[in-house]
Parts: sequence; structure tokens; C-alpha cells
Amino acid sequence: MRTFTRSLIPVVAAMAIAMPATAQSPAAPVVNPGDTIGISLISTTDTNTVNAMNAFKALATADGWTINEVDTQGDQNNANTAIESFVNQGVKGIVSTIYPADALQAGITAANTAGIPVVGHFSGDGPGLAAFSSSGGDDQMTRAMVDAMGGTGEILALTYRPGKPCLEREVILDAVLGENPGITVTKQEMTIPDYIEPTADAARGWAQSRPAGGAPLAIWGCWEGFTLAAITSLKELDRKDIKTYGYNGDADAQQAIRDGWLTATTWFDNVAVGEDEYRILLDAIAAGADWVPPVEVPATTVVVNVETIDAWLTEHPEAVPPAAQ
Repeated sequence: MRTFTRSLIPVVAAMAIAMPATAQSPAAPVVNPGDTIGISLISTTDTNTVNAMNAFKALATADGWTINEVDTQGDQNNANTAIESFVNQGVKGIVSTIYPADALQAGITAANTAGIPVVGHFSGDGPGLAAFSSSGGDDQMTRAMVDAMGGTGEILALTYRPGKPCLEREVILDAVLGENPGITVTKQEMTIPDYIEPTADAARGWAQSRPAGGAPLAIWGCWEGFTLAAITSLKELDRKDIKTYGYNGDADAQQAIRDGWLTATTWFDNVAVGEDEYRILLDAIAAGADWVPPVEVPATTVVVNVETIDAWLTEHPEAVPPAAQ
């Protein structure tokens, strides 16, 4: 497996880095009027995936590509259908977001047969992918949560197993908690895109059955949307004693950290990942049958809390919400 390396050198050189040392980087593909890239979007409610794909689309449209984007509304069957439709339309390349490749083999196999490269955005590696990125993160934030709880107490874990990033993060959570038997966990499987009220209800019921002043409590969301929805209930109950954790670090999360409601988040540089995935897809399109998969597109991650948020935003100004710039 090869790894894409982001660099401040020109794009042509960056693309060359993505190719094996024994191969010559292909020339950029000629874009003819109507040439299309298909994007299978997990949901328009996933703002971080939307931000990554907006960065992808900005580069692609500037180069003359037409974009066909489909909102699959959190349904893997819709994603398979979208990919198969892209193949029938004769697109030149495809991006599939979040879902693991092994759940999309009908669509990916059709694309492979047609010679259309598929990039998995935050899908992890899987059969048939030309390239992929992962956003499972590491165990830093989960261990920080356990440390803050003193190795004892209870956690409400908001999970989403159809999404590869959430599944990877749950595996990390299980591993860390396996080393800390003093903490018990209640898992609540969530849905997308209709998650706000069900998540708030689950958090409200869990919190109300565990009064303040007892064992340490925390709510862990495999995706920040779930955590922020849970926080709406904690605000109603005035339960700042319950620590909260999520993944992504978008504008709402940043404000929740400053307001003292979100304890910590793991931020991913989604914009950089989206841009790098576009460059890799161009390489794969140009290389055709000579492409050697898979290429991994790494994601920069940073754990952010109230003590580090200002330094983080200074170091990563791209994470500053547009309204605050």
C-alpha cells in the first residue's frame, strides 16, 4: 500500500509523490466538456463530509469537471444504487463517502469492471478502491476521557456502525474500556439523517436516571452531530457535570467547547483530505489500467479542548469558521 504525501510544492510534484518510485506519474487527464465525477454523499447533515467534498468540488470544477453529487441519506443501499448509476452514466471517476467498501461491492465491482476508479472518503481500505482515507483517529481523546473520569463511572456511547469512521472509533473505545473495568458503558445505536431528536431523547433518559453527585459520567459520540444533539438535553437538565466527547471539530463544536458544554473533540483536516483525494483521483483516472491500488490519503488529527482551542485555531486557521474570519 502506498501513502499520499501532502506537500507545499506544486501539485504536479505532489502527484508524483503519490506514484511508486518505479513508475512515472501520468499526465493529468484531458477534461472534455461534460466529463463527470460522481460523488456519493452519506448525508447533507454530515457537515464535515460536506466540507471535504466542497473542497474536492472546488478544485474539480476549476479544472472543468462536471460534478454529479447524490445524497444517499444515510442508506448503504442508496449508495450502491448511486455508484451503479454513475457507472451507467459513464462518469470518469467516483468518490464514495463514509461507507466501508465491503458494504458497497455491487456498485464498486460495476465501477471496476467499467474501468472507473473509486476513491473511498473516510471509508478505510477495502476491495476495489483505487484510494482511500480513514478517520477513525487514534486513542488520545478516549484515553483522556477515561483519565478525566478517574477510571470509574459510566459512559453513554452513541454509535453508528454503518459508517466506517464510527465503527473504527467504537473499536478504539472498546479497547480502551477493556483496560478500565471500573467504567461501564451503555451503547445506543443512532441513525442518519434523522438523529437529532432520537439522540436527545436517549441522552435525556440516560442522564435523568443518573443524578448528579454520583459516579463520574460521560457521553461519547462517534460523530459530533450525535454529541451535540445529546448536549441539547444536558442543557435542558443543567447537567454540566456530564463530560462530553465527539469527533470533527466544526463551528458548532468549537462554540460548545468555549461554552463549556463539549469537553473535547478530535478534529480532522477535512478540507485537506478532500483536496488530496481529488489529486489522487486525477492520477488514477490518468493511469487507467496501470494504476496500482490502494493509495492511502492520511488525515491530520488534533484533540481540542477549552485549554487548547485558541492555540489550535492559531496553528490551523483553516479550521476557523468563515463567519469568525
